[in-house]
Amino acid sequence: MNVLSREQYTARYLNQLPRVLTSQSISKNRLHAGAASGAFVKLLPGCYVEDTQLPSAHLPTYMQVNERAKLQLAAGIVGLREDEALSHWSAGIAWDLPWYGTDTRVHILRTDCKGLPRTGTAIHTSINKPYLVTTPDGITLTNLEQTVVHLAAASHPSVGLAYLDHAQRIGASAMSLRTVCDETLVRGRAKVQRLIGLSVNNSDSAKESECRYWLYKARVENVETQYRVDTELGTFYADMWVKDTPLLFEYDGESKYSDDPRALFKEKQREDALRAAGFVVVRVTSRHLNNPERFMIEVRHRLTSHNYSVPAKGGRQVP
Repeated sequence: MNVLSREQYTARYLNQLPRVLTSQSISKNRLHAGAASGAFVKLLPGCYVEDTQLPSAHLPTYMQVNERAKLQLAAGIVGLREDEALSHWSAGIAWDLPWYGTDTRVHILRTDCKGLPRTGTAIHTSINKPYLVTTPDGITLTNLEQTVVHLAAASHPSVGLAYLDHAQRIGASAMSLRTVCDETLVRGRAKVQRLIGLSVNNSDSAKESECRYWLYKARVENVETQYRVDTELGTFYADMWVKDTPLLFEYDGESKYSDDPRALFKEKQREDALRAAGFVVVRVTSRHLNNPERFMIEVRHRLTSHNYSVPAKGGRQVP
């Protein structure tokens, strides 16, 4: 099996973006007629897409926003200058990173301050051009490490940790992330460096990373990810284990049990086996992450009930 490099993967991903219509691809008369009839929808000045490409209203809102961001990205690439690169959320989409928020603007990094702002874009400046990557199709974007550092700096720390975990899982190293952070980031450097110190390369999902962040924020030390537990039913790997306690934290996503009708039964067997091995399984859902203050109180209560001493102050620095 041929394994694609990170740059090859990104190039293939960008090639799969929707086809954008401009006066360079079809005649101006057809373009204007299609726009007037509603067959073409304007994305950015001079850039249109067929209305069939728009996200379905039946999709969840966050998926509609995500698809809309991809359309905007496809339009933004059309007008990308030689001294510009996709960055931030736009480069993150190309790297297939987890995506949050409602910002569908095309984010562009320039190596100087020249040029006027453009509709539908967010312009950033940097003098550190060596960290830009050009795909085989000539589309320039920030590399994985710089993209993640930008996103971590611009996001809530819990989301920033999810970005950094994901980057390490797909091949970035903590050292390379630190180097890029030191050399390219102006605002938020200290926050990102602390998050890099908390990040791991074996977190299975963004929500698991967020959960771990709130454990750290609750002053829980010594959290081990993907902890191996040998049981009578075989070997299982728990999302998070708090060392020196019997507590295992498992994040349950909404779709975890929807794909396989037997998934709920299998998960019950797995949990029973973990409990028989002497562990206490704590289920975490989006409800807990949406109310982190209450979640942290619950975490501290569980820890103290198992004789785990939660420090009042101090410990590792959590932004």
